[in-house]
Amino acid sequence: MKALLPWMEVDAVDVALYMPTDAFIDSALLCSSYAKAAARLGVTLRPNCKVKEIMVEGEHIDVSCFVA
Repeated sequence: MKALLPWMEVDAVDVALYMPTDAFIDSALLCSSYAKAAARLGVTLRPNCKVKEIMVEGEHIDVSCFVA
């Protein structure tokens, strides 16, 4: 498994199964795609924002951030 996933810590893995036909998701690409889609829908993105509070009012969601 270490040869297939060199970044994975495999010491705690007892048994693993490799299926070459299974799907693989690039999590970084998935997250950036969600962010791009949200921006296209009018969402204001606040990168590197440590969330202080999430406020929900009906269908409106607002987030306040800690100021760095």
